Amino acid sequence: AAPPAFAPQLRRGHRSARYQRRKWTAVLWTLGVVGVAIVVAWWQSEALTAWLASKVSVEREERFGQMLLTQLQAEGGLRDEGPAVDAVREIGTRLTRGSRYRYQWFVKDDPEVNAFAGPGGIVVVHSGLIAKAESADELAGVLAHEVQHVERRHSLQLMIHSAGWAAILAVTLGDVSAITG
Repeated sequence: AAPPAFAPQLRRGHRSARYQRRKWTAVLWTLGVVGVAIVVAWWQSEALTAWLASKVSVEREERFGQMLLTQLQAEGGLRDEGPAVDAVREIGTRLTRGSRYRYQWFVKDDPEVNAFAGPGGIVVVHSGLIAKAESADELAGVLAHEVQHVERRHSLQLMIHSAGWAAILAVTLGDVSAITG
């Protein structure tokens, strides 16, 4: 038992200690909940980006594709006419009959054996792939693969995923200019 003269000071000290304990408990719980939310968002990021992509209209996705196309054309070496493009377009048109997208077919002057699909129906085939293809069926197989990337909106999902993590990092690190970019 403390002397009566010290009792008020001891009560204030106990109240202060309880307040500090409650405050730090609340802070730690908040950090824990935020941490769990971040882990769940990271763990479910593919499902989340697929859901977000499903909310984007095809018209908007095609505008994203046009922005990508403008960048690719500025880099040079992208052809949209000629015999190789005509062959790619003919095969691609047969593969995409009935699609909700208006596909655009391009050949990039590049010896690499590669092809890629952009959002909104942009498909680019490298000239190296066309040169190495042993048959039109082989080229059709590659084009079918790229068409599935478009139909399943993989490019759009990748854009959303990249932009989402960039935004989270920017907010976390305090760099808001990255979000506006």
